[in-house]
Amino acid sequence: MALSNCAAQRNGETATTNCLVLGDDLPLFKFGLLTDIQHADKALAMPGSYYSVQLPAKWKLIVLDTTDMSLHSGYPQESSQMQQALQWLQAHPKEQHANAEAWNGGLSAAQMTWLQLELAEAAMADQRVIVACHHPLAPGSAPEQYLAWNYEAVLQLLEQHAGTVRMVFSGHYHPGGYAQRAGIHFVVFEGILEAPLDSNAYAVVEAPADLNAYAVVEVRRNKALIRAPPDSSAYAVVEVWRNKALIRAYGVGSSKELLFD
Repeated sequence: MALSNCAAQRNGETATTNCLVLGDDLPLFKFGLLTDIQHADKALAMPGSYYSVQLPAKWKLIVLDTTDMSLHSGYPQESSQMQQALQWLQAHPKEQHANAEAWNGGLSAAQMTWLQLELAEAAMADQRVIVACHHPLAPGSAPEQYLAWNYEAVLQLLEQHAGTVRMVFSGHYHPGGYAQRAGIHFVVFEGILEAPLDSNAYAVVEAPADLNAYAVVEVRRNKALIRAPPDSSAYAVVEVWRNKALIRAYGVGSSKELLFD
């Protein structure tokens, strides 16, 4: 067992976080996954609202900010992100685009360019990629009105790297959902607000007690396990193995098995 550093990068900036590397008979590493906390980058001192983390065993985590281009991004009115949001809504009337809701959002042009470079670098390095974001990106994983604004452009980019991108995790649509496209698993996690009021979920792994809206992901050789804090009311455990991922739901949702090459 060893404690190594995992580098999180955004726009050339680098921050370092600890990553627990375990033996062959245990998960290769564990990391926290947030899908439903707004402005978590500021609250948790993350390197930015979107970034990537190099993980052990040739895995890479790419975290997207699907509120980067939105009316609730926190950017000033004159910013390029806010202007892009206003232009997108004007060009996509709600009568023709069900997801043109003010409470949705998407990726800005700058973030799309960054994502393209991140995926290209991962493909060149023969890495496996896990993508995490708030809004669902694949039709079928959630109703259209809950999808990210420019999900079609993001989805096209991800499918171009289908051999590299293995799983996409998101939230936003509280009932949860699942879809598979081009061999990529798109998992929408159930919202903890949907858990029974008298539920008392728990987790095996240790996690900070002051947060209750995230999960800990254990990645093994050919499967993945997602866990949440011991005091949360609902969570999922994802085990990532070499050729499959097992998602075990507690408190809300159902368990799933995802297969990949």
